Amino acid sequence: MDALHYFHYGQLIHHGEAKGDMRVLAKSSGISEDFINLALETAKVPALPDSVGVSWGMLRTKRGQPLVFARAEKNDAGLLIYQFIEMPSDAVRELAGNLAVLSDYLTTPLPNYSMLGEALAPITLGEDVSLSVDEQVDSLLNLMSYARNNTRNIEPLVGTIVSGTPLLIINAPKDGDVRAEFIQGLLMLLPPSTRLGVTFLLHSTPETDLKAQIMFMETVEENDNQVVYDWETGKVSGKEIKNDYSRFVTSQMRLDPESVTRETFKLTKTAGWRFNNGDNLATALDYASHRAKVDQALENGMPVEVSSVAKILSEDPTLSDEQRMMYSRHLINFSLALDDLQFVDSITATMHQHPELEDEVHKYMAKALDAGQGAIIFETLVRWQENPFSPTGTKWQQMLSKSALLELDELIENQ
Repeated sequence: MDALHYFHYGQLIHHGEAKGDMRVLAKSSGISEDFINLALETAKVPALPDSVGVSWGMLRTKRGQPLVFARAEKNDAGLLIYQFIEMPSDAVRELAGNLAVLSDYLTTPLPNYSMLGEALAPITLGEDVSLSVDEQVDSLLNLMSYARNNTRNIEPLVGTIVSGTPLLIINAPKDGDVRAEFIQGLLMLLPPSTRLGVTFLLHSTPETDLKAQIMFMETVEENDNQVVYDWETGKVSGKEIKNDYSRFVTSQMRLDPESVTRETFKLTKTAGWRFNNGDNLATALDYASHRAKVDQALENGMPVEVSSVAKILSEDPTLSDEQRMMYSRHLINFSLALDDLQFVDSITATMHQHPELEDEVHKYMAKALDAGQGAIIFETLVRWQENPFSPTGTKWQQMLSKSALLELDELIENQ
């Protein structure tokens, strides 16, 4: 990951008293005046009194502009000081929900300045900043502990995040590490490619104009446009939200937290494809969870609607070659069993790319032809004549001729 840049903003302190107006106290070399103005305009978070490392969060600024990790607290002299870390989208994507890696910059007390500081050293986190599987499992176990070891408390929270509905958390411990671990655990329930879309504040107030998707607050006014989670009681109130993805991922969590990390990783490419092509988070993850269920069913030899398999084959570019073969085999087998090959057209391009699949399809169709399914084979091969990706060659012409003759014989017999 490239180095991150940040700045401190507040008042100078002289003999324990404020000196002058609020100003940039120190900054790293990569901080521009434009970013300073952007952060001050869009990300001045409220400070929780008598606390350190609690009043921070990740916020969006303006369209097309970087995100920001914004932090505020009152120093020893009771003066407000801010810290703003510039977070390009690529950096947030690389973090993939790993908040712990920035903990030194988010929870260590901010310094006092009696004079303008020297240039701050950029934040260097190394090449790979994503959490290991074991670390992700630990985050999920922490989340389970905070949610009273009950996935029923977690499912509506995931559904709320996925739907883009504000999630307000009340009566939480005033401990920045605990609140951050809770957020990190929730992020681990999303595919890494979609965690970029979730903003949060570990402390907010009704008076603040800042908006984040997840906010910890002291009190809230209930309404039907938000979801409220009471940390002390585990009660969820407000808007009732259900979606396929939250059901899917919490069902995996009931089986084994490690399976969640495997499944969310597998969904990364699929969800990212839908997300980057204009789907909102809910639609992208609902599709990704549907894909995962179909994948699991086919891997276990379970029946799946032929139309669903065909749709995925024709539209989803994130299928691996191995998965595309698995889907194609299922499609041809079940289509022949149902005596309906209309959906097999979706695999002609795959057959064109994979001769071994073409051979398999030819074998299945030849067997069906010998079993008396000449009409459907003839109809399919005639339709394929207009498809530039359809298989060609002597064996297919011979099959077309044979199916035509069998179809003609059947017509003569029925007269």
